Amino acid sequence: MTDRHQLRLTWPELPASIHTTVENLLSGCVVEALSQANGFSPGSADRVRADNGRSAFVKAASRERNSDTVDLHRRELAVLRMLPGSLAVPRLLAPRPAE
Repeated sequence: MTDRHQLRLTWPELPASIHTTVENLLSGCVVEALSQANGFSPGSADRVRADNGRSAFVKAASRERNSDTVDLHRRELAVLRMLPGSLAVPRLLAPRPAE
């Protein structure tokens, strides 16, 4: 049986373009990135903190690694966009569907 924890992408494995996008959104350099081991997909799930104290939860997926994960993220994005703004749910900073 394969350990699901070994399948997840981690922050250091993500492309530099994603790191740059996140740092631009946070207006600071990421100084801490905690990859989340648990979950239902091999996509990246990372809690990041910038040098200015701002933080975000970053999710990313690679079609080359697992196309189902990209589709799951797209569905999650569609659902989050439909939720009323009055709900206490995380706000999307920069949803970017796979290219």
